[in-house]
Amino acid sequence: MAGPARFRDFDEAFAEQSAEPLTVRLYGRDWELPGRLPAAAPLKIARYMGEGREQTSLTAAELLDLAADLIPRVTLDEWLARGLDIEVQLPGIIEWLLRAYMGDDAVDEAAAEVVAAGEARAPEPGAEELSSSSSNGGGSSKPTSPASTESTFPRF
Repeated sequence: MAGPARFRDFDEAFAEQSAEPLTVRLYGRDWELPGRLPAAAPLKIARYMGEGREQTSLTAAELLDLAADLIPRVTLDEWLARGLDIEVQLPGIIEWLLRAYMGDDAVDEAAAEVVAAGEARAPEPGAEELSSSSSNGGGSSKPTSPASTESTFPRF
């Protein structure tokens, strides 16, 4: 009885399963992005979900790291050099990409699960929440207004 083949050319196999790239228009130009969801992005999102994290708890570094999993580095670097902001624009692009790859229902379902989990862990009225320190050792900052801190990034 022969066992499984000891060699498989995945380059060839995957080349036959091509996916149409996603295209976004930004800065007056069309940019092609991978046609399939890169595996690193949902793995990071699953880790954040497992930690009970929400969109607003991502640091700028974490948001850029997630973006680098979804957007080719050369493209992301050019967008950043042209002034792409991290408060509204980048989260909006990430949200659109996740919806394009996973479908609106999958993103909305993941958001609902996080919201439900957050409600289950909500502190008692009047209880003080402990604020975590930022990675640079400073305390958390106060938002200047809801508009300045609101993100379009999906809750995962």
